[in-house]
Amino acid sequence: MSKFPNANLVEVIVEAAMVKLAHRMAPHLTGYSHLQTNPKYSFDTKRTLSNARRYVVISKDLDPSFDTAKLCIKIPATWEGFEACRELEKEGITSLATAVTSMQQAMLASHAGCTYIGCYINELRVHFDKLYEDKEKSFRTCGLSQRLYQTQAQGTQVVAASLTSIHEVMMLAGINHITVSPLLLQELDKTPADSWEGAIGSVFENTSSEAEDVDHGSIEEEAAWRLAFSMDQGGRSEAKLNDAIKLFSEKQESLENLVRSYI
Repeated sequence: MSKFPNANLVEVIVEAAMVKLAHRMAPHLTGYSHLQTNPKYSFDTKRTLSNARRYVVISKDLDPSFDTAKLCIKIPATWEGFEACRELEKEGITSLATAVTSMQQAMLASHAGCTYIGCYINELRVHFDKLYEDKEKSFRTCGLSQRLYQTQAQGTQVVAASLTSIHEVMMLAGINHITVSPLLLQELDKTPADSWEGAIGSVFENTSSEAEDVDHGSIEEEAAWRLAFSMDQGGRSEAKLNDAIKLFSEKQESLENLVRSYI
């Protein structure tokens, strides 16, 4: 804790646990180990940056042989989060803007230099409330973001996430990266490819022409971006992000309470 005089002990213990988990998973990966910052700081650039930098320091302390260049820091896709991503990328720390559902977020992510965006097809809530259904899935944002990045030779890549069926997985065929749960992987494994009758790669239909019409005017100035984001899909994009942050924060609190029960 002497290295982090302004940090909370419980928070640092949670971070150390996350780093240890990432280290255990690393031998099974060919790419990055992902660590998400404390969601309670989603609207605080300074604290998010401190959190991300602590991850790197903790990783070096726990295992000096671990290549910290293999860490990717996941940060909720708020304006403050993007500012943190911008600074981290300048420092050589890879970032992923998570809980992206709108083109406003996708455009700002590339402008900030994010290595990845985590594009949520379904709201995060669908994984915690079995009766909830996202009726405004983010397929268009997912496909259009990748097409936009490619046509403009931008380095940001798309990670499709929050999927609920193998039909959604197949619709995303051709996406840069995809997060598929163990249950869906098992279902895919049991499904013959030669008899598949659903759509394959349909998220990229018509995205070439749409990419040319995307308005980039709201990403340079904070107030303009916030207004555009708050109005997107009648306010649903912002509501989805805020709900994801709420759910993330509840899980963070659960982890911190678990730590408190031991100390």
